[in-house]
Amino acid sequence: MIQEGLKTSNYREITKWDEVIQGGIDAELLIVGSSRALVHFDCEYIQKVTGKTCYNLGFDGTTFPLQKLMLELYLSQNKAPKEIIWSIDYHMFSRAPDYYGFEQLIPYQSNPFIRIMLSMHETPGYQLEIPIFRYSYNPKMKVIGLYSFFGKYESESVLKNGFRKQNKFWDGSFEEFKSNRKEVVFLNFEKKLFEEFLRLNQELLNNGSISWVISPYFFEYNAMIKNRSHLLKKFDSSANHLQIPLIDFSQHEISYEKYNFYNSSHLSKKGVESFLEKWMEYF
Repeated sequence: MIQEGLKTSNYREITKWDEVIQGGIDAELLIVGSSRALVHFDCEYIQKVTGKTCYNLGFDGTTFPLQKLMLELYLSQNKAPKEIIWSIDYHMFSRAPDYYGFEQLIPYQSNPFIRIMLSMHETPGYQLEIPIFRYSYNPKMKVIGLYSFFGKYESESVLKNGFRKQNKFWDGSFEEFKSNRKEVVFLNFEKKLFEEFLRLNQELLNNGSISWVISPYFFEYNAMIKNRSHLLKKFDSSANHLQIPLIDFSQHEISYEKYNFYNSSHLSKKGVESFLEKWMEYF
């Protein structure tokens, strides 16, 4: 009852999982990436400008291993896109054993791809198998599931073609982040994950085109990343080797205005509009 109710709710991105697993999505452009993909690439706007159908597969709180599985799940159930646009970010080639929002996967755990995703989370597997423990970490989901099952919970999707539209403003979390760090930040980069990403892109190129996009970061955050230059050189040289277009907006003029962001890594509504307008010039 709870499981089936959750599938009809608009909790987090559950409607996206339902659409992807049910199949039937026919998008010419497919956006892949983390929360930065989820909230930066408005498919309705992209479709209006390009005339191409679009779907946003952005997966909140994830790095490459989970993004790869999400893409494989999509391709197993839906028509392959003509072009994949991969939203690249600094944290992408590391692992996230406590990835954010994993609970939205549980109603679909019978799917083999979802089971692998859930196995990558640090939550003990038995908690997912035994109904009484399944939502013990988030009792709110039990209530939402029951209300939805009886038609008493909002079911209209908060997503449009997979994109999460937001109207947030600067939240001050970056100031707290800075105050807790006296030195610059060195981001983890796992070479094996990056190599796996490159192999996957090489395979995907056999069936369509790919482009990589790095959307804007707040400029002060860029300055704190000790190995940022090294990461960007890696991305650039690999894109050249595979002949994949890489469009880097990470330190665009958009990056220098705080009102374009709601935190150091995510654009505000105004920031998204400015970014998409600039990015569309490349189409």
